[in-house]
Amino acid sequence: WVEPDKKLSNKVFRAVLQHGMLRPGDRVLVGLSGGKDSLCMLHVLRALQKRTPFQWDLGACTVDPKADGFDPSPLVPYLEGLGIPYFYEA
Repeated sequence: WVEPDKKLSNKVFRAVLQHGMLRPGDRVLVGLSGGKDSLCMLHVLRALQKRTPFQWDLGACTVDPKADGFDPSPLVPYLEGLGIPYFYEA
């Protein structure tokens, strides 16, 4: 786990609260490829989850792109370590 950049996290936090994007009890599922962009989004949302003054759930899902060499198996222990539920759809 790497704490995301504070400037980025603060911008996301303000936008989410300002626009009412999250409410108590919401469930957010992040599309996760394992690339830099989706992992960054996951980390920012995980940091946001820790700062939000109410409870909401965060999970991650990978949809098999049917691309040669695609291997999402490293994501399983990584997400287990973060305590984030992970779903894989073939």
